[in-house]
Amino acid sequence: MNKKAKRKLFWFLFILILWLSQTALQVLRPTHIPEGMLEVHCIDVGQGDSTLILGETQTMLIDAAEQEYADEICLYLSELGIKKIDYLVATHPHDDHIGGMADVMSQFRVDCLVLTDEPSDINDYQNMLYTAEQKEIPILIPETGDMIPFADAQCTVLGPVTMDQNNSNNNSMIVKLTYGEVDFLFMGDAERSLERDLVDGWDDLSSEVLRVGHHGSDTSSNQFFLERVMPEYAVISCGLNNQFGHPSSDAIHRLKAWCKEIYRTDLDGSVVITTNGTDIELKE
Repeated sequence: MNKKAKRKLFWFLFILILWLSQTALQVLRPTHIPEGMLEVHCIDVGQGDSTLILGETQTMLIDAAEQEYADEICLYLSELGIKKIDYLVATHPHDDHIGGMADVMSQFRVDCLVLTDEPSDINDYQNMLYTAEQKEIPILIPETGDMIPFADAQCTVLGPVTMDQNNSNNNSMIVKLTYGEVDFLFMGDAERSLERDLVDGWDDLSSEVLRVGHHGSDTSSNQFFLERVMPEYAVISCGLNNQFGHPSSDAIHRLKAWCKEIYRTDLDGSVVITTNGTDIELKE
């Protein structure tokens, strides 16, 4: 069997297992999601990042901030009635994105851990892998362009396009989620180089909602990138009075040229975005 055929077989079996899992475990899903709706929760985790996506049938958590915020993330999920996470996504191996991963896997059923192909020897990354092994959680390393089957949405991995040997931020997993006519773009810690790769590598980056890259740093949300994304709403995850000066005034200025509204977790707390595939509602 050639490599292409093996890959097709892998995805077929992977989707089949997930379908059987969600059919057998209806009781483990959050119950408050109305029919035909999708929710995106940009959780306030200080100078870190964590985003919860709730569909009618599946749940995805992108990043889990620093370890000190793990209890807050787990409490946030529990208060929503979540008992199972279908996809736990680590965008890249930095403490402020994966610090709470091991705790999440310990406290919730996780069906799949999704990683990039970038190794790391930092403690939080090794703890994440160790916990996944102990819990027998399968690990998926998608290639750029792969589709991740998620509820009634289309979830596409847009990056990283190439691996940056000098800057792990530019190896962030970039995810575009399409639900009906509404697009979300989750940027991890992407900086200028990865934004350029995305612009050069993809025809359609347009997204109504932009989860701003790298906490709103000046190295992200560049003009050439925003011209292709054309966001209506932006959400920045950053800590109050953080030492890095995030978000930068220049990045905010560039975003204001496109966005109706810009939300910041340091000022607005956790932000919840709800859509029926046509309309968008944001609330703090």
